[in-house]
Amino acid sequence: MTEDEVLEAGKKLRSFIDERRVLFSKANRRPLLILAFDEAHGLTDVPETRGWSLYSELRRCLSELVGLPIFTLFLSTSGKFHTFSPPTLSDYSSRVVLGANWVLPPITETGFDQFALDAKEGEITLDRVVEDDWICRLGRPL
Repeated sequence: MTEDEVLEAGKKLRSFIDERRVLFSKANRRPLLILAFDEAHGLTDVPETRGWSLYSELRRCLSELVGLPIFTLFLSTSGKFHTFSPPTLSDYSSRVVLGANWVLPPITETGFDQFALDAKEGEITLDRVVEDDWICRLGRPL
């Protein structure tokens, strides 16, 4: 796909999710869509026959979606986080090397229940802790 085709596809996806542009506005700048690639370290393999990885190509396409309410997470439990964010001079993208684009540093550790609400004795009932909005704050954040 060309850069224009990627951007057009992203705009169509945004319109599909938020046809009336109610959910995403200048006042409300949260993502409408989060693309999460679990165990994404497999995308970083660079075959000798190609010289580039699927991750670098995917990142190139996703860079065209800057400005759209689409956020991307690359998750990996392998400890190979350095493959997602190589040193700037080793990056395949000239835009990264020249400073036009930048790569977020990896988050290497996340704990459990980072967003858990406090359960104060005598205030919080069992009925409250089994509600969806309480439960969805438990566990490792994505």
